[in-house]
Amino acid sequence: SALLSQLEQKGIKTHTCFYRKSPTPSSYIIQCKDTGSRTIISCNTTQDILKDEFTRKIEMSNITKTMSFEFDARPAYSWVHFEGRNGDIIFFSKIYAEKRGYDEVEDFLRDFQGRCKPGAVLFCTWGAEGAACLFKGDLLRSSALAQSQIVDTVGAGDTFIAGVIYCISRGHTLLTTLKFSCEMASRKVSRSGFDGLADTMFKVWDTSLGAELNKANQISSSQHLLHSKSYENGFLGLDFGTIASRRSGTSNLTHSSSAPLLRKSE
Repeated sequence: SALLSQLEQKGIKTHTCFYRKSPTPSSYIIQCKDTGSRTIISCNTTQDILKDEFTRKIEMSNITKTMSFEFDARPAYSWVHFEGRNGDIIFFSKIYAEKRGYDEVEDFLRDFQGRCKPGAVLFCTWGAEGAACLFKGDLLRSSALAQSQIVDTVGAGDTFIAGVIYCISRGHTLLTTLKFSCEMASRKVSRSGFDGLADTMFKVWDTSLGAELNKANQISSSQHLLHSKSYENGFLGLDFGTIASRRSGTSNLTHSSSAPLLRKSE
């Protein structure tokens, strides 16, 4: 179909997806030109994936991998994304926090840490102020990258999550992951859609990301994890890979006058 062809052209593989004989889910976005506020109307009558279907898909992927003589211990999937609260990496948004009475990202993350899986990494986007990450008591912050013009904020939160998945699945530190993801989400709002965004990020970040991984390879794994405060305890491979949970809608990244900054909260 035309939709599948568009996904494939963007590098999104669909061979592991389930297909339902039902209308394609759709969303209509009404955006106010004056204020930038949005109203999203979604229609989805498609049945969600069932537990047994998910299990069979994982089993078949592992069998296929074995039959292709890929003899390694890595899982068939490096990342499995769920809506929930029991994942190893959990995403929140400013909207979610504010609706629960929080006006400071640190207060929100520290209060909600106890409601999540022990040892989980918590990320929270915070609009024009960027985002924060909490892991084992350490709070990290990154500001949004200033943009001269805000064009399209639709998908900014999803772009941030994509940045986290990209960095963590490749072994980057939480510091780098947070800064990279904030910058990518910021660059996204300055354009309509997502075309060209990956190319831009590759040009800007390719050298520094490669240097970080080379440095990590020169020291022991335990030293790298401790020094970088990166993920531990199986984030590179639970039974089905890393499970991420998301408990909010997308955030609205708007213009920020501050320069890009990554700092550890005092």
